[in-house]
Amino acid sequence: NVSCAGEEDGIIKLSVQGGNGLGGDPFTWSLGVASPSDSTATDLSPGRYFMTVTDQNGCSDTTSYVIGEPIPIQAIIPTPTEPLCFGDQTTISVTSASGGNGAPYQFSVNNTSLSPLDRVVPVFGGQEVTISVFDFRGRGCSFDTTLFISQPPPVEVALPDEIEVQLGDSVRLSPDVFSTQPIDSIIWSPTTYLSQNNILNPTIRPI
Repeated sequence: NVSCAGEEDGIIKLSVQGGNGLGGDPFTWSLGVASPSDSTATDLSPGRYFMTVTDQNGCSDTTSYVIGEPIPIQAIIPTPTEPLCFGDQTTISVTSASGGNGAPYQFSVNNTSLSPLDRVVPVFGGQEVTISVFDFRGRGCSFDTTLFISQPPPVEVALPDEIEVQLGDSVRLSPDVFSTQPIDSIIWSPTTYLSQNNILNPTIRPI
């Protein structure tokens, strides 16, 4: 049989017994897949092949053989959860697989090391990843698919590069905050001269 679905690496080897001895070019292969002098045909695609062997007296026998192929590998890959924050990781897993040359199946992400199906692989958001599922031979027959791992936009804060405060005066800081989610907490650093370090608009008052 061929090694994997869609491959053309099947082999047929003829074993001859009886007859009156083989003469020159005793083999006739359907579709001309091998030389008349060769008892072996290689690089065959799936299908039925006929072979006739003729001895030196003209006696012959015909047989056939079917080159089969494994069914394609199929896998169930849950859609990864979007990371909670920009730059964070999420995980990829493969819950089940079938086809090819059978279990145990393994998978890799972006051609990294192989993992069993019950394992999760961490990946960063904001990128396209390639998931490859292999049959028991490890990097033999495979199923490949690509997924884009989305991620939320970053939280961005904008303030002037420099804020001038007159001696004895105070200034309320008013940063521009851009976020697709409600702001949970705020921490200013350093806290020197700040009225509070955990509110959006603290007042700064130099000594």
